[in-house]
Amino acid sequence: MLVQPGYPNSFRLSSVRRLYEWCESEKIYLNVATGVKSPKRQNKFRRQGLTPEQSQRLFTTQIYIQSLTDEKRLKNPAEKLIDAMF
Repeated sequence: MLVQPGYPNSFRLSSVRRLYEWCESEKIYLNVATGVKSPKRQNKFRRQGLTPEQSQRLFTTQIYIQSLTDEKRLKNPAEKLIDAMF
């Protein structure tokens, strides 16, 4: 059975095209699939830019997080050891 659930249409179409290419190369049958192309896939999700309010909230949050990390800068163990030594 050619149509099996789980395989995309482009995979099936490609298989049929290859079969006809092989048939033509073996001089069994003409390649009737010449010029047949896979259907274009529709992109159902369109990206949208951020609204001005969303971008303002994003930048405000980023500035706030940066100020917190500047105040409470996490040091790695080597920096802690050097601070303790001096």
